[in-house]
Amino acid sequence: MGYVLLGHGILDLDPTVTPPDMEIVAVGPNRTIQFSSDTGQSLWYGAAELDGWGQAQAPWPPLDSSNVTYNFALHSAPEEWPEVLVNDPHFGGHQLIRPGIGDLPDPLLMCTGTRATCPTDPRQVAEGAVHHCEGVLGREDLQGDLFWLACTAIETDAEETASYHPELGAVVDAVLDGRLTDVPLGGEPDWPRASDQEAIARVNRANVERAYSGQSMPFRLAGSALFLGLGHDTEHTEYARIQEGSVRGGLTVHHEHADVPYPVARFEVHRCPAGKEELIRRALARVRPDYEVVFTS
Repeated sequence: MGYVLLGHGILDLDPTVTPPDMEIVAVGPNRTIQFSSDTGQSLWYGAAELDGWGQAQAPWPPLDSSNVTYNFALHSAPEEWPEVLVNDPHFGGHQLIRPGIGDLPDPLLMCTGTRATCPTDPRQVAEGAVHHCEGVLGREDLQGDLFWLACTAIETDAEETASYHPELGAVVDAVLDGRLTDVPLGGEPDWPRASDQEAIARVNRANVERAYSGQSMPFRLAGSALFLGLGHDTEHTEYARIQEGSVRGGLTVHHEHADVPYPVARFEVHRCPAGKEELIRRALARVRPDYEVVFTS
């Protein structure tokens, strides 16, 4: 028997609801999570008259202790329960979990803890870390196979309405400013966080400022994190190393100088992978927003 989580799912980025360093959490041991909705739209189960459980589609493999997940909040959705329960109220023999029913709070968060109480990195889980919180991932009575059957949206703050997107890639992009659009949920789609990006940008900025005009340096693009040159924090470079799909290239720095044929300060990016131009532009804007970005073959 597993557990079906039913309701409205929201990733609420209001820092009073979800701490800035807890938007992504490790799944933890003794459970898997199967998402059966396309994060950003409605449930993937077809027409209202169909069997909600039987028609649910799973866009990604189940997430286990080697994965991370968004720290979603599940809200009560009583207006939808008759529709999805009509043909299979038992959901294939699984136990139905609904916020506000029984002893469950409304909303029900994936994780209610902090970095001091709960793991955010699968490597912490591998070393024995577990969730010590009142969220889904910390409840001993919710271990085993979890099935997330929820309309899921992204809410940036209390003054904005939830924004819906047609595919996971768009959701990833909307949540954390231009992350990879082809990484499945659970595979670190959102690393690095804002604090990581700023730390990486500081090292990049120092390397650019030290470079002479016309100097070239290697770059590595891992997710949306762009590493220029050397001197980066070991934790960041190690995390980038294990990211699937990371790419390498070169970059030449041209500082503004009146005595050269092209006097405008610019970055020349060499061997940029197709489709990564915008990610690189955004990353370089964190380094020197006043520099033009030129891509060469």
